[in-house]
Amino acid sequence: MKIKLALFVLIFLSSLFAQRQAPPIFYHTISFTGEADDRVFFLYKIPHNVLVFQRNGDNYKASYSFNIEIGDSQQNHVTRRLINKQVVVQDFEQTNNRELYSEGLFELNLPWVNLNLIPIFTDLNSKNEIKLPPLIVNERLSVDTKFKQPIVLSSQTISCGETDGKILPNFSGNIPFDDQEYDLIIPVYDEEMDEIYIKIVQKEKEIYSGVVNNFNKSNIILTECSERIALIESDNSFKTRNFILPRIVNKLSEGDVSIIIAADSFGTKKKSFSLQVRWFNKPLSLRNRETAIKTLRIIEDEDVVRQMLRSKTSDYDKVISEYWKKLDPTPDTEYNPLMNEFYTRVDYASTNFTPITDKSGIDTDRGKIYVQYGKPQKVERSSNEKGNVMEIWFYRNPDRVFIFVDKTGTGEFFLSSK
Repeated sequence: MKIKLALFVLIFLSSLFAQRQAPPIFYHTISFTGEADDRVFFLYKIPHNVLVFQRNGDNYKASYSFNIEIGDSQQNHVTRRLINKQVVVQDFEQTNNRELYSEGLFELNLPWVNLNLIPIFTDLNSKNEIKLPPLIVNERLSVDTKFKQPIVLSSQTISCGETDGKILPNFSGNIPFDDQEYDLIIPVYDEEMDEIYIKIVQKEKEIYSGVVNNFNKSNIILTECSERIALIESDNSFKTRNFILPRIVNKLSEGDVSIIIAADSFGTKKKSFSLQVRWFNKPLSLRNRETAIKTLRIIEDEDVVRQMLRSKTSDYDKVISEYWKKLDPTPDTEYNPLMNEFYTRVDYASTNFTPITDKSGIDTDRGKIYVQYGKPQKVERSSNEKGNVMEIWFYRNPDRVFIFVDKTGTGEFFLSSK
């Protein structure tokens, strides 16, 4: 009975942990007011590890639908839209990759009233249906205040037929915290405005303050290009003045950020917007700062790690940030790719090299080598003369070879030679 109870608790906790770690379904709207109605773009983005894939010949296929129920403020039905989509990948690892996404959009032309959009996501393979929190659309408010919420765009250009566009990160309007370069586009409903004043504040620190006069007068259109969502500009229909603030978001750290937009430095027609800078797919080993410090023992002197751990727990975030800042290959931005790479390796080692004993994967010889040198270019498995399983790891540039032997049959491979 105790065994059954323990097994049930283990399964329940594993399921609960998996649910908490599952990435969300991202969705939001971007809308513009025309002469007769609002053009509303509904955008979504779904991580592969949320979808259920099934084997389909040499490939793996997932299918899902988005059903959008649209009602007014009195809960009266206005209209409905349905979209179905398939995702096909060739590699099984891609089916559970949290860094791969399926995304899309569709355009709605809606009347000038407050509307509720209720998205219902259905995984067609598992028949699992999720009713997502509603979105409220009120584009009239943007027209009255002149300024629309800033749109986050990648600096990367993508070809969309006969024109080029800019890729939307498409994370529910949030600013991604990563190593890509991003711009802010601020659409303005005022044909007389040749410049705007912008102030960006984060954690009570002024990140940027100044005049922006670089703009394009055009009609913004969102479209799908090469399985990505892109913003393109057109001369058709209703136009806005789209002011461009390049690269500034890369100076932001994780957390809330306030963007204050005004017609001048005196705050005329001022409008404030709140956005979030979020580190999507942040390594799990970095989310617990004490654990993050302790794993530095793999690459750092023990005395240094002990000294870091003597700091106040409330200062751990600052301590680890200062440690990695000294090694940051991109000091002009807040995101540190070297820190991300290290803790991504720690996550991999913890998941893939843990033996059947209680030993952590990062404390094994394979785990330590993986964290120090990364993924080997080639791995060979064989047996030695004693019948023990061996793994040989090959690295290039510079050339290195590591031989590991499972001496105990527990799945823990000990470093035999270099």
